[in-house]
Amino acid sequence: MIFVLFASNMSAILGTAATSTMTTSMWKNFSGLVVWIVAMVIYYAVGNEDLGEPWTIPGSFMILAGFSTMLTALHVYYREIK
Repeated sequence: MIFVLFASNMSAILGTAATSTMTTSMWKNFSGLVVWIVAMVIYYAVGNEDLGEPWTIPGSFMILAGFSTMLTALHVYYREIK
């Protein structure tokens, strides 16, 4: 676990040095999306209700709307920088 955390933090530092803190923050937010998708895949693949997360209405649509807003903002931000 220590090595995973070390590698994660080092990649964040190197990513910030190469781009900006905005990019690092956005990548950290994408990890939440990955965890959410993996949790849904586990829920439906395993069939055990104690594992993972089901698709819920309207909650899952709200999560997708939030990530869509984040992606749109990221696109606008980097389009304006060029």
